[in-house]
Amino acid sequence: MIRSFLYVPGDRPSMLAKAPTRGADMLILDLEDAVAPSAKVGARLTILEAIPELEAGGARFCVRVNSEHDEQEADLAALSGAGIETLVIPKATSQAIENVTDRCKRMGFPSVDLVALIESARGLWEVLSIAGHPRVTGLAIGEEDLSADLGVDYRGDSMLWHPVRSRLVWAAASAGLPGPTGPVSTDIADLEGLRESTLLLRQCGFASRAAIHPTQVPIINEVLTPSEEELEAARQLVDQYDQALAQGKGAITDSQGNMIDEAVVRRARHLVLSRGG
Repeated sequence: MIRSFLYVPGDRPSMLAKAPTRGADMLILDLEDAVAPSAKVGARLTILEAIPELEAGGARFCVRVNSEHDEQEADLAALSGAGIETLVIPKATSQAIENVTDRCKRMGFPSVDLVALIESARGLWEVLSIAGHPRVTGLAIGEEDLSADLGVDYRGDSMLWHPVRSRLVWAAASAGLPGPTGPVSTDIADLEGLRESTLLLRQCGFASRAAIHPTQVPIINEVLTPSEEELEAARQLVDQYDQALAQGKGAITDSQGNMIDEAVVRRARHLVLSRGG
């Protein structure tokens, strides 16, 4: 279960070295926004040098490549022999996913998984087909860039984002993918705001969230981890329902008198399975 992603600038060796100790479930080694254009060549080399140590320490990581054609070609050429299992694709559209898939095949790693980062109006419009692409294993949203593309001021608590986020949740569910990854919060100091917005994302169906600073990771992990009470209640519900099915019953009532049917139990099973239970 991945709850948290932590972006790590690809041109900062000290940050790459410390990143595995920050508690994130997955690191995103960043070649895109976190790296200045003049530093991208060096960042590719820095990431390649960091990968053996990350692997030796058991860190889980992926790489965010650039969206611009020439820079992405250079990223993929550098990474082709590094055993990268997952790439994050910024500005994802159906065509962008096809393009990077073709480039990966040409450069010798055709089985790499792709996380599609939805950051444009076109990407949002095409997210259902993007989610269904055979190489796509996850969806994420970049709300700052998406706001710019939509021509609106960004406020994470705006009503605008409810249907936008729901669209990603629908797309992920329809394609059998995990719940999507929520946006970063650039207000590093507002940890209480981070907690509240992460709880809202969980309620919307998001399974994980990206962070840009290590102090954000523990809060994201806490909010997106089901409590023991929630897990135990889900296990009891599943057991009770399975016993009822064995007795030929299709629905039961819980201790509060609420009807429990397959739809309710499906959510409980998902919760239990998400924690390896």
